[in-house]
Amino acid sequence: MDNQKFNSFLKDPRTNWKYILIVVILAVIVGGGILAYQYWQEQKIPYIPGEVIVSFIPEVSCTSDLALNLIQQNGGKVKEIISDDPIINVILVNVPVGEERAFIKKISKSEIVKYAKLNYRDIELLQQIPKK
Repeated sequence: MDNQKFNSFLKDPRTNWKYILIVVILAVIVGGGILAYQYWQEQKIPYIPGEVIVSFIPEVSCTSDLALNLIQQNGGKVKEIISDDPIINVILVNVPVGEERAFIKKISKSEIVKYAKLNYRDIELLQQIPKK
């Protein structure tokens, strides 16, 4: 019975094939974009191991006890204050190598964190250092 309804839909002259084609093409484009994004996320894009960049909301200075305690409680240690300007408010944090993503996931749950991300900064310079 279901096959019969489907076949009659396909043969019905009122079926708008242009609309169906547009929907199918959009579905393929969106699906392909999602798959490409997932593939890109899984690639080993070079970042500086053991470093995470953390930005805090403007109301909480990155040098405040609240921010510094949050970093320490989650296993990090401040390496550098990139900017304590309330708008930028960013620090560079050392974390155990291999724990960068776990640190980001934990610390991002805090309401005072604007964002936390891997440190891709100066990766070109790091790659130019001769290996021993």
